[in-house]
Amino acid sequence: MRLRQLGIVGVTLIVFAAFVLGAGESSAPLGVPADEDVAKAVRLIKQTFAQEYAAATTLPQRSALAQRLLKEALDTKEDGPNRYALLCESRDLAAKSADAVTACRAIDQLARAYGVASGEMTLAALSNAGRIALTPPSQESLARCALAAADQCLTRDEYDVAGRLASLAEAAAAKTKKLVLVTDVQDKQKEINWASHEFTTAKAALETLVSMPDDPAARAAAGRFKCLVKNDWEHGLPLLLDCADAQLKLLAERDEAAAGASPEVQGKIGDDWWDLGDQYLRRARLACRSRAAYWYKRAAPKLNGLPRTLAQKRLEEVDLARLREMHLEPGLAAEFFEGQTFGKSLAHRVHAQLNFEWPGAPEEGLPKDDFSVRWTGYLRVTAPGRHTFLLHANEGARVYIDGKLVVDEPKGAQKRKATTGTISLTEGVHSFGVEFWEAGGLAKIHLLWQPPGAKTEELIPASAFVHEMGTAN
Repeated sequence: MRLRQLGIVGVTLIVFAAFVLGAGESSAPLGVPADEDVAKAVRLIKQTFAQEYAAATTLPQRSALAQRLLKEALDTKEDGPNRYALLCESRDLAAKSADAVTACRAIDQLARAYGVASGEMTLAALSNAGRIALTPPSQESLARCALAAADQCLTRDEYDVAGRLASLAEAAAAKTKKLVLVTDVQDKQKEINWASHEFTTAKAALETLVSMPDDPAARAAAGRFKCLVKNDWEHGLPLLLDCADAQLKLLAERDEAAAGASPEVQGKIGDDWWDLGDQYLRRARLACRSRAAYWYKRAAPKLNGLPRTLAQKRLEEVDLARLREMHLEPGLAAEFFEGQTFGKSLAHRVHAQLNFEWPGAPEEGLPKDDFSVRWTGYLRVTAPGRHTFLLHANEGARVYIDGKLVVDEPKGAQKRKATTGTISLTEGVHSFGVEFWEAGGLAKIHLLWQPPGAKTEELIPASAFVHEMGTAN
C-alpha cells in the first residue's frame, strides 16, 4: 500500500476537526441516487473486483477490501451512483470484518456527499461489527468509534441515537477490561443525559421567548444551552445578560465589558469562565474553557509574569482537550516493517517529530538494516498559505499531505542537500503520512518546513503532529 492512499486515514476525524477548528465547510449534499442506478453500480463493482471479493474469506481480507473500495470512492471525481455504491460496499464489508474505523469513514463520506442520516447508519454498522469483533483491540476500536459518533450526534441534537451509541460503546468497553475506556464511556453517558435535558428545557424556553422575549428564566435556559451545550457564545451570551441565573448573568456582563478593557481584566474574565467550567461535565467544561481561551489569546501577549504563564498553559490545555474530543492525541503513529517495501509489520510506536539518526537498530528487537517505517496522522496548520517542506533522508522517503505526494526522495543517500516540496494548505487539520526505507548504513530522516511568513526553515514542531487514538497499537 502506497501512502498516497493515506487520504482515507481518519476521514471522519478530519471532518470533525475542520468543523471545530474552522477549516471550511463542505458543499451541499447531492442526495441519494436512484435504487436502480445503485444496483447497477454494485454489479459493476463486484465484476471489477471479482477476484478480491472471492479471496476475502477472512476478517483481515474483508477489511483490506473495504479499505480498497473506500480509497476508490475517495479517488474518483464522479459523485454519482458509482461512488455511492463504493461507499456502501466499503461500509458493509468493514462492518462484516469488525473494522469499525473504516465503516465509520465510509458513512461519514456518505453523509457529506449524499446527505444520508449518519447517526442511525453508524449505529447499525457498529452493531453488526460488535457481533463479529472478537479481540480486545477490535472492541476498543468499536467503542472509540461509537463515542466519536455519539459526539457528532450531540452536535446535531440527536440525543436518542447518541444514547444508543453510548450503550454500544459501554458493551464494547467492558470487554476490553480497560478502566480508562470504561470511565470515558460512563462520563459520555452522563454528558448525553445532561445535554438531552438541557435541549428539552431550552426548546420550551425558546418557545416562551417568542411571546415573552424578556422572560428571565427562559433567557437563562436558552442562553445556557447555546453557550454550554452548543458552544455558541455569539448567540448565547446576549441571552444571559438579562437572565434569571445570577452567576451566568454576572459573567455575561463582565464578558461584555471586557471588550475594551485592559489585558489584566480580559485575563480575569478568562479565569472566571475557566473556573465556571469546573462545575460541569466535559462538554460544558470544554465550552467554558473555549470561551476562556478566547480571552486568554487576546490578553496573553500583553500580560507579564505569572498571569501570562497561566494563560499560556491554559491555552495549551484547551488545545489538548479539543484534540481529545476529536479522539486525537499528540504525535505520529509509527509502524516498523521488515524489508524496504513495507512487508511484515514488526512494531508500533508514537513519535513526536521526524528527527532521527539510527547508526544501528532503531531499538532492541528491530533490524539494523533493510527495514521501512510508515508514519501516519495529521498535520495541524495555523498559518494558511504555501508551505515548503524540506526532507533529509537516507535511504529514501516520501511525504504525503491530504493524499498528495508533496516530497519524493527515492535516493536520499546520494544527496547532501534537502529535497523540497511546496503545497498550499488551509488552516486546520490535514491528513499526513511519510514512508521511509533503509538499505544499510546510517539510517536518518529529518523533516523540516518553512510556513508562510517564516524567514527560515525549522524542524516541524511536535505541536504540529497528532494521530487518532488507538492507531498506534
